[in-house]
Amino acid sequence: MTFSPLNLDTLPLVRQRLSEDPREVSEYLPSYTWPWRSQVYTMEFGQTHGCGIYRFHFLGRTYFSIPFGAGDKQAALAELQAYAQTNGLQLRLAPLMANEAARLGSGWLVKPLPFSYDYIYRQTDLAELKGAKFQPKRNHIHRFEDLGPWRYGPVDVDDCRAVLREWRQNHPVDEELTIELRALDLILAQPDLMGLSGGVLYSNDRPVAFALGEAMSPRTFLVSYEKAIPSVQGAFPMVNREFVRHQCAGFKFVNRAAADGHPNLVKAKESYHPVARLRKFAAIFTRVRFATPGDTDLIVRLWHTSFGDSEEFIRQFVAERLAHDNCLILDNRAMAFCLAQPDGTRYLYALSTLPEARHQGLASEIVRTALNLYFEPIAVCPADDSLIPFYERFGFRLSAPAGRTPLPTLTFPHVPGYFVPDPMA
Repeated sequence: MTFSPLNLDTLPLVRQRLSEDPREVSEYLPSYTWPWRSQVYTMEFGQTHGCGIYRFHFLGRTYFSIPFGAGDKQAALAELQAYAQTNGLQLRLAPLMANEAARLGSGWLVKPLPFSYDYIYRQTDLAELKGAKFQPKRNHIHRFEDLGPWRYGPVDVDDCRAVLREWRQNHPVDEELTIELRALDLILAQPDLMGLSGGVLYSNDRPVAFALGEAMSPRTFLVSYEKAIPSVQGAFPMVNREFVRHQCAGFKFVNRAAADGHPNLVKAKESYHPVARLRKFAAIFTRVRFATPGDTDLIVRLWHTSFGDSEEFIRQFVAERLAHDNCLILDNRAMAFCLAQPDGTRYLYALSTLPEARHQGLASEIVRTALNLYFEPIAVCPADDSLIPFYERFGFRLSAPAGRTPLPTLTFPHVPGYFVPDPMA
């Protein structure tokens, strides 16, 4: 199995496989994913058994898409497992639909990815904006109409670029928005707009907004990119409505992608009243499993044996902090908590192995699984300075001074200014 960089030469191969096996997950569409995701991480494409597979490299992690296309998906997945084993990789798949995750069978640890859930809307809701819940949108549209004559027309690249220029002048641009703007520049430079269709909104013959997207399946259309000049009141809801009326006519659903956990995006997408959130999952091929409340006695035994804390303290900790996906157990002889922190990191805590099971690689397998399973940076404070080399083998780097007070802190990945983008990002 070989992988090649995803670029304008390989995109036709990707589209061929997607035409055979339409995907309603936004990350699979190259016009949405590749132009800006490839600026954040390496994105490649391979084929086997008549299926396509994406491979991604991001901050020391490698992961793959589920095989897609008209070929033998089970055979392709089996070859992907063999490929991972040959190359010393723990196989990590993302994103998966719920039914795909359920079909994986034993040996897979599956975790939901709520920040990446796509927002799904009825086409008729966005096109008609009927009812009291859409009254605020209609009010904004009326204000736009009051500005003067308006029209919505086919995509004109020069007019799209004019909107972007004015948008840049009147909008604070951070690192992530800079990446998105570069992606739009790339798309607008392609004669076929990378297969996207859309339109431009004009007010008094001035271009003030545009939107681009493409069909995902016979029933769902993806809104890939939308930009409106912020100072033109009502331009955004108007271009959204007109785009859905024209480009999404005949489709039952509109996918407006994920909010990536950004509060403003969440608020904007929720304001259009989605009918569903498209659930996505990551899966790791491993012997490790998630702990449940029924494992409390086992956790107490492992923790007490390793650290000597009281049973009362451990049980209280488990009762307060155990979640459905934050405690990893291997072979009932080793475990660790991976606690979600308010700053968007995970804290690797209470890594424990029974004395008779040490020096068998169980703790290493738990740490490796944690690094592949969670998309957040992971921090650890070793109880003993002598453990620092153990964690450094996995790519952890010292981010706070060693010593008893405070304890040394190591993080993976240790990247200044690191932010968590979309998990396919």
